[in-house]
Amino acid sequence: MDSKSLLNFKTITGTLVLVLFIVVQTTSVKAQGLRNSNYRYIGFEANFGVKTSQLSSDLAAINKMNLVEEGGSIGLVMGNQVVKGRMQVAGFYYSNSSVKHTVNMVESSLGLNVYPLKFINKSRQAINPYVSGGVNYSMMKFFGFYNETEANKKINYSGSSAPFLGKVSSTQGTVGAGVEWRLPQMHDFVHLFAEARYSWAVTQDADELFKNTTISSSTSINVGVSFGILR
Repeated sequence: MDSKSLLNFKTITGTLVLVLFIVVQTTSVKAQGLRNSNYRYIGFEANFGVKTSQLSSDLAAINKMNLVEEGGSIGLVMGNQVVKGRMQVAGFYYSNSSVKHTVNMVESSLGLNVYPLKFINKSRQAINPYVSGGVNYSMMKFFGFYNETEANKKINYSGSSAPFLGKVSSTQGTVGAGVEWRLPQMHDFVHLFAEARYSWAVTQDADELFKNTTISSSTSINVGVSFGILR
């Protein structure tokens, strides 16, 4: 990622961290009127998901190629009954067998869940729908034999993998919705969740070969679990 993209990502991330902090603190104060207002949840989460998107490129081999990537991530969570901040420390996704050329992705993110029913129902519930928003930073790595240099080489099909060609990095905004199940028999230590997200590019930077390659807005479906403590 070049210095301009790094600055943009740090600016967006810093702004979101500040917003998350203010929102969590504000809702913590307002939560004093809620039953069980001392609810504070801190822990970590892991999830598995499938992401879909499409490429547009001047490289004929990947132009209009549909991407389906599978993988998972781990991260940290912190919040109360009304909001929960989420920081995805590391996510790794790999193109599945239906994708013609290999494209792998590394992703990190910051996000916020808001539980609207908690503004109405002041007691703890097992099932809690939520809406979410945030920012992602992703790096897609492309592998194959479709650039001019590699195409002119004699391909060694006995190799275990295709050569690395380059990468595309992007910062994305994201919104979504999901359902969280807080297991009462586990004393609220375990939360299960399922969610859908929609993401769109805000900034993008690419290696020379992929300068004219763009990634469409993407959708993802995730299921996961968080483990935490109440404070």
